[in-house]
Amino acid sequence: KMPPKKKKESEKPVIDEKFSQVDISTSDPRTVVLLLDSPELSITCKACEALRKHAEKSEQNCNELKELGAIPRLVRLLASPDQPARAYAVLCMGAMVEATSVRRVLLKTACIPPLLEALKPEEELVTLERASYTIAKLAEEYSFKIELQKQSAHKPLLQLLQSPDPDVQRNSLKALGLLLEHYQCRPEVKEAGGIPALVPLLVSEYPLIQELTLKSLCSCMHDASCRSAFRECDGLTQLVAFIGKKEYSSLHTQAVQALALCLEDTANMVAIQSSGCLKQLLIHVAESTVPDMKRNAALALAKAASNVVNQKLLHEQEVEKTFIQLLSSEDDGVCMAGAEGVGAMATLSSGKQAIGQEGGLEALVTLLGKENGGVRAAVIQALVEVINESPANTKQLSECAGVEALVNLLSDSEATCRVCAARCIATMATDDALRASLAGAGAVGALVQCLSFQDSAVQTEAAQTIALLACDAAVRDQFASGGGVVALIKLLKCSHDSVRRSAMWALSECARSKEAAEEACKLGALGIVQGLSSAQGKLGGFARAALTSLVDSSYAAKYWITGKLSQTDILYECEFFDAGLVRNLKK
Repeated sequence: KMPPKKKKESEKPVIDEKFSQVDISTSDPRTVVLLLDSPELSITCKACEALRKHAEKSEQNCNELKELGAIPRLVRLLASPDQPARAYAVLCMGAMVEATSVRRVLLKTACIPPLLEALKPEEELVTLERASYTIAKLAEEYSFKIELQKQSAHKPLLQLLQSPDPDVQRNSLKALGLLLEHYQCRPEVKEAGGIPALVPLLVSEYPLIQELTLKSLCSCMHDASCRSAFRECDGLTQLVAFIGKKEYSSLHTQAVQALALCLEDTANMVAIQSSGCLKQLLIHVAESTVPDMKRNAALALAKAASNVVNQKLLHEQEVEKTFIQLLSSEDDGVCMAGAEGVGAMATLSSGKQAIGQEGGLEALVTLLGKENGGVRAAVIQALVEVINESPANTKQLSECAGVEALVNLLSDSEATCRVCAARCIATMATDDALRASLAGAGAVGALVQCLSFQDSAVQTEAAQTIALLACDAAVRDQFASGGGVVALIKLLKCSHDSVRRSAMWALSECARSKEAAEEACKLGALGIVQGLSSAQGKLGGFARAALTSLVDSSYAAKYWITGKLSQTDILYECEFFDAGLVRNLKK
């Protein structure tokens, strides 16, 4: 028998000690979340990609992944030394951050430093786009906004503004705009060169980028140092040029808002005027077909005119013509803004003169008949300034049907209209001829009605205007016969000091009429006036003046107060009878 053959050495089986490759196919997100912990780069990346696609389907899926513990694993991968792992983690995080609940969980993690690291220019564009998008979403939360500011997130975001990819620019601008809502971030952005980086984006070919740029600039312009930096990099010129381009008309309103903030500084106003940009701006405002732009521009110029230096510069550029032109607009908002501008320039004496010469009074009076109460209020407030200390404008107002319009406004439903109409009439009352016109137009009766209007400002102004008009005897008689005395006596009992002072002043003037004085005494005015005559300040002074007028016009009252009459107090008829002292009669 042959012995068994032995295997040759070369024929021995080879033992493979390595683990065989396993192809995993799963539809369970729990399994995929666990795969994020894999040390193998390819598996980690595939897991991130699968989770990203799952998260993009719905917010519910994002919440599911959050509950499965995906967030801390993704945050860990954001700091991975492997670039692909970081990139895929950023993509997945960008999808999950849409859910509010996910952002709340992220707030408790250290996700911001690795996300900011992912904003480095050397990263791939898709990573930059998703990382900047994630930062922008996180910046919507106030707590994240503060933390991003502490981490100087504005620095990498500003670098990305020069990215060739418009999506990266858009996300970076959105995030930057949210950070700039916090006032402490604005000077930091300026120090980092943010203003010169923003200005070139005004001419971007993408309207959304332009809009986000203007939003960021508007926030920056609230800071004085940012406004100076904007001027130094020729931003004012470029912004005015932007407003002048019709293809950007949809963004002109935001551009004007940014410019309005710039014009608060005298240095900016000087720069824009000396460069000729102010003249161009006024042309753009006049020619624009966008009502909101015209309104905002007029309001910006009116606000700038509150500064005396700016006001003179605007006057030199004949801004009054532009404001008056806006008064003829069909848009009520534009008319109101134009009226506000006229009122702002009317505080300058040369501005008053220009407004009168350019037909501003006629345009304002025309608008007093508008149905919109806001327009009427804005116009009448402007008229107060236009005619104040200007006899020429006051006379011109009376010549263009202004008296009738003002009297009508005394019955307006808007308290502001009544107050300002009374002030205008008070200004006109300093002219003898105009007082007669006002009385003839029914101003006295309308003012008496205002005394009963339930508004202390209206009552105060009406009483003061009556006091000014009452220097004419005809006005005093008209006031007494129109029930004005009754209304005044009621105001003497008012709790508002300003109303009582004005009513006392009006009574001191109107009581110079015998009829008015006697009626006032019958209504108990003497007791009220006597009680207030000892008061300190203006109220006491007006009360003493009213008491003098009452006793001088009513001898019965004078005798009752003083116990005697003077030699000049001549009684033409038996006006009263002195019964003598009352005696105690015994039964």
